[in-house]
Amino acid sequence: MLRTLLVRCCLALTITFLNARGQEVYHIKTNHPRLLIEDVRAMAARCEGPLRDDYQIVKQRADAAVWRGGIEFISNAWSIPEDLMNCGLAYLVERERGGDGRKYADVIIKQWGDGSIISNPKGSHFGYHALAYDWIYDALTPEQRVRYGDALGSWLRFFTDKPEILLKYGHWEYNQTWGPIHLNIMNCRDALTQKLFIALTISGAGTKYENDARTFLDSWNKRVPAECIPAFNRMGGVWSESYGHGGYGPATVIPYAFHAWRTATSIDLFQQLKPWGYPVEEPRWVAYTMMPHNERTAWIDDGDGAKPSAFARAAPMLRDGLSQWFSERGRDWLRE
Repeated sequence: MLRTLLVRCCLALTITFLNARGQEVYHIKTNHPRLLIEDVRAMAARCEGPLRDDYQIVKQRADAAVWRGGIEFISNAWSIPEDLMNCGLAYLVERERGGDGRKYADVIIKQWGDGSIISNPKGSHFGYHALAYDWIYDALTPEQRVRYGDALGSWLRFFTDKPEILLKYGHWEYNQTWGPIHLNIMNCRDALTQKLFIALTISGAGTKYENDARTFLDSWNKRVPAECIPAFNRMGGVWSESYGHGGYGPATVIPYAFHAWRTATSIDLFQQLKPWGYPVEEPRWVAYTMMPHNERTAWIDDGDGAKPSAFARAAPMLRDGLSQWFSERGRDWLRE
């Protein structure tokens, strides 16, 4: 009995030690959506309340995509194909309301066709395709889940040749490590945000990339808490490449990645950062770079004097008061 108790105590100490070293055991939600959305029912309720006006814009754009029969900007490599998100969100909300959500998923499925638009090695918004796949997962047949999941999984070895975090010709504080705001292949190396989206959403879908997805997630779970979090604490709230390069990707896609890990596994990397770590301190950095008379960021270095709309997209995920202010102001900036 005493021996058993000692073994259990040692095991408990070992688990605590591993967690402290960033090797916490993780579990992926079995159902979808897993990425960025925590509770579809709560989201749908907010779309009838405080988010009513915002959702009406999303729905109008999704309805326009249904009317056109296609996703706008899907072939523009430098764009953000917002209709993938508009239609995916409209599918979830309308289905939750008991309405006709299917048509919004169908326009995405029609656009995807045989899946080659997702897997095209010369250019694909593979990060945003992963979001849409996750959000309309329940509308896909088992065959479609495998077909489009295989198309997504083919990106897990992009640039690195291995489905692992290698920081190949880069480092944690480099924008191309995470991927650009358009989540395509240009100015993109390790593509950590895109690959995390993909690995999280195709896990368990029966694709031939199941092992690759698990390998990437294991690599993320081991290296991000152990190496990235300390690096971001050292860097502080100011992105190492200034607001210009930060606005091109990291100001948005790093919070996206951390929040996706939180919604899919319930592990909160934001809470593991110091108060001065990136991106926790990011809203203060963005605020300090803004000129108060016109709410534009200072025109210095590679900053273009634009309003910080890129950060506003991710601000709600940080859940602090200043970020909430950016979220509210961003609603107006993004409509301009």
